[in-house]
This record gives sequence, structure tokens and C-alpha cells, in this order.
Amino acid sequence: MPAEIPDDLREPIRNLERQAIELVAKGNYEMAKNIYKTIYETLYNRQFVENRRIHLGAPLHMMGLSLLFQNNVKEAFRHFLLAYITDTLNVKLGTEEEADEAPACRALRMLFGVSSSVLKSIKDMARLTTDRNAPFDVEQFLQRFLRKQDVKKEEILRLSTREPSQDEIKNIRGQLFQNFLLTENASKLLDKIINTYGSRVLSRAAEIAAKEGHPREITESNIRKAIAELSSSKGGSIV
Repeated sequence: MPAEIPDDLREPIRNLERQAIELVAKGNYEMAKNIYKTIYETLYNRQFVENRRIHLGAPLHMMGLSLLFQNNVKEAFRHFLLAYITDTLNVKLGTEEEADEAPACRALRMLFGVSSSVLKSIKDMARLTTDRNAPFDVEQFLQRFLRKQDVKKEEILRLSTREPSQDEIKNIRGQLFQNFLLTENASKLLDKIINTYGSRVLSRAAEIAAKEGHPREITESNIRKAIAELSSSKGGSIV
């Protein structure tokens, strides 16, 4: 189904995504969120220029993660819902179940305990949108869904059954860097020391990688340099 990013926007969007993930690495979650918001708004508006739908799930999901890392649980949850809604409309009519395999659904289920009945209600509403190539407003969809569920916007967490713990949020951040930034050796080393230094070692390693000219890839050497600096400040070494 044609929902791809327009050719002229692909490289600018990739550049913005690189900037955003580097900011996440440095712990600047608010600025990262704003970049993902820019990506979302750019693609959203472009839909109506081209008179076709463009998939908006990725920036919405990453905005959700950026908000989660700031402990803004309610807004993170709302953005994961928005991302899930777009996933239900990014497939052929009648195949909405495929949305349950996407990252947004996993976040809703695992972190917020969203029930299958809530997800089913979203998919049922999505099936009413028969033209899957037309531009659509995901915020309006969510508003209609909340009214149908008799849930006010400020009470949106009523759709969840739990909230993620700080340990879960920390683990998600670690997994994000393993998926996007870490070489295999760096990932193995990080597993050994993450409990001692937590996100500080990632943030410092990301800064070192950026200075060395490869901000998209954190190497084992970057991790070790970060450990050495943090160990020195603590007066000891662990590796």
C-alpha cells in the first residue's frame, strides 16, 4: 500500500532522525521529542498536498518514547495510542490484526497493560475507514474513540491497567541504544556495566562517538573511554 515518505523528504527526514537519536543518547529528551514532532507535522501536512496517506507511526512512537524517558507517562501513553491507530490504518482493510505486531502495540500491552478489548475497539473503528489511501487526522480519530469509550482526554490513562516502572523505562532506553547505536562488542560490554553506571555511560559514550565523527555508532572503545572517565570520578575501576 502506497504510504511511503515522498522521495524529496527521505534524506531530510533521515537527517532529522539521526539528530533526534543523538539527542536521546545525550539525555536531551525534550529536544528529541520536538524533532520527532517536526517530522510528524511535516509528513502530516504533506499528506494533504499529495492527497494521499503517509504513514505517521514511527515519529509518533518515538515521541512516545521521548516523553516516557521524561516520565511524562500520560502523554507517552497518548502517543503510543496514536501510533497504534496509524498502524491499524496502514494495512489493507480487513487485516488490522497486523497492527498488533508493531512496536506501539507491544508498548501498550507490556508497559501499560492495555486490554485486548480496548485494542479490538480501536481496530473495529479503523475498519470503518474503507479508503486506506486517503489522508486522515489521527488526533480526530483518537478524540472520537475516547468519546465512544466515555473517557475524557485528561483521564486517558483509564484505558490502561498499569504504568511502567522506572526499571522498565531504563531497560527500554538500553534496548533502544542496542538497536540503533551500539556495535556488537559495545553491546556486550554495556550489559556487564549498565547496572553500575546506568544511562550515564551511554550518554558520555554518545558524546565521545560524536566527537570522533561517528555519532550513529557507539563502539566498544567509546564505552571503555566513558567508563574510564566515570571510574576516575568515582575513584575506582570496574573493567
